[in-house]
Amino acid sequence: AGDYPQVRYQPVLGEAPQGWHGLGGRVHEALIRHEPQLAGCDIYVAGPFDMAAAARTALFAAGLPASQLFGDAYAFI
Repeated sequence: AGDYPQVRYQPVLGEAPQGWHGLGGRVHEALIRHEPQLAGCDIYVAGPFDMAAAARTALFAAGLPASQLFGDAYAFI
């Protein structure tokens, strides 16, 4: 990410330990809370089908265009 200024890395912990100062919760929910302009993003999702489906539903509801969401699970669900 250091070589590409358009890439931003932000760790998100599902169950953050005491003292964690980063983002917590489900990744797609943290993204929606902290990135108000999803239309300018390409988002890649990897994980179980139920998680990918939940992420897709929430991201589309938050304004992400379908053409900017990618993931191998979407060929099956």
